[in-house]
Amino acid sequence: MTIRIIGSSYATEAWHVVVLKTLHMFEVPFYLVGLFKYIGNVFEVHFSATIYMVACQFIK
Repeated sequence: MTIRIIGSSYATEAWHVVVLKTLHMFEVPFYLVGLFKYIGNVFEVHFSATIYMVACQFIK
């Protein structure tokens, strides 16, 4: 994520930004799996989906 953010600040052409933005598609699955594992371990299973939806709305 750091490489993508710092790299986009140094991008001088549009295709640089496109290449850096494609890195995002590799980051999102790891983020979601980690988030689901954390919520599943910390909170009760009954509330995990609700907590996920609320947490993602605050992150965005």
